[in-house]
Amino acid sequence: ASTYGINIYCANRSYFANNTLMNPGGWISTTWAYDNNFTNTTFWMPSGSITILPMVTVNDTDTITKAKLNIRYNSAFLNSTKLPYLNTSALITLSNTNLQVPRVIVDYEDDSSYADCPASICTLLSASGGTVLFDVTQFTSYSLGGISLEKRDSPDPVNISSYLNYTIIINVTAGNLSNVTLTDTYPEQVIYQSAQPDPLPDTNNTFILGNLSTGAIVRV
Repeated sequence: ASTYGINIYCANRSYFANNTLMNPGGWISTTWAYDNNFTNTTFWMPSGSITILPMVTVNDTDTITKAKLNIRYNSAFLNSTKLPYLNTSALITLSNTNLQVPRVIVDYEDDSSYADCPASICTLLSASGGTVLFDVTQFTSYSLGGISLEKRDSPDPVNISSYLNYTIIINVTAGNLSNVTLTDTYPEQVIYQSAQPDPLPDTNNTFILGNLSTGAIVRV
């Protein structure tokens, strides 16, 4: 049997506030228990967390397991059919992402078919060091799309007065992006020679990439 972070047996009208459940085997189990209330409860896993902000009530015999609420790499999931009392506003944190320009995407049908999450449901709050924080008004499956950037250089190291070639790889992981522009900053020791595609006229470091859709990979 799973070891639950909170296990309530034959206890009624208990109040739990500001608790963080640190990746237990199961989250919460109640048996013959009524009117037990939870406020500001965080479900934490190494890939991120879900914080249910309002007070919610768990009644009778029920379990909140990782099959019903889970945070994996770039994914936060809550089964609102099996956990209707948790279908409320929440803060979601996704960690260890590699997106330079993240955007929240949503899977309404839980069938791995994601779309951009509208502002009426999702609000991106912060993104720093690979950790992205956003809030939601209801639950299904959420993830992050956007752009990841990778820069490859050759040779490395490079000698003085030698040519340095490097490639910037832009990967659109999910979502459709419009009017994408890439601007790179060259080190002071570098003299620009040429690029593919050509940069914007009168510049040597600004590239118009246009509209990009999910799965697009562009190299500059």
